[in-house]
Amino acid sequence: MTILKPIFVIIILAFTLQSCSNPNDRVYKNLINRINDSIEKNNAEEFNYTYDILLPQKSFFVISKIKLLTLRASGEFCDSETNYLFDLKNDSIILEIRKQECYEDHNRWTKKSDTIYVIDYMKKTEEKYFDGILTKSKKINPPNQRNEYIYEIKLKTENKYNNR
Repeated sequence: MTILKPIFVIIILAFTLQSCSNPNDRVYKNLINRINDSIEKNNAEEFNYTYDILLPQKSFFVISKIKLLTLRASGEFCDSETNYLFDLKNDSIILEIRKQECYEDHNRWTKKSDTIYVIDYMKKTEEKYFDGILTKSKKINPPNQRNEYIYEIKLKTENKYNNR
């Protein structure tokens, strides 16, 4: 009976902490779990390399090609993390998930916004989540200009990976 008490307390504590988390954190975690499932399914290999020091990156490779590229950016008022999932057959981006957090001032005491953007290039849709709620969904016409730099990072990272 005494063993059950600590376990019960741990379970209650875990549920309490989970219920206090930001609703956007739960949405983002679910989206990232989908990507992680794809990485695991493909037995992707993590490669540590950063092309642009202003955008720390994490890369996962399958058969000498990037399957997942994660870029982090940080500014005076905002931080973001963007995940790009690539199609191994034609090198195109199939999914982009970005979480952006902005603060009232440079001290970062008060969060002004916490937004998640999900761009599904296969379905040609863009979704926007705020406070864990889908607030906007629209059709898009990919590709767009901002991906040129992503493809440059992808190419340079693949070259570095394959010439190691």
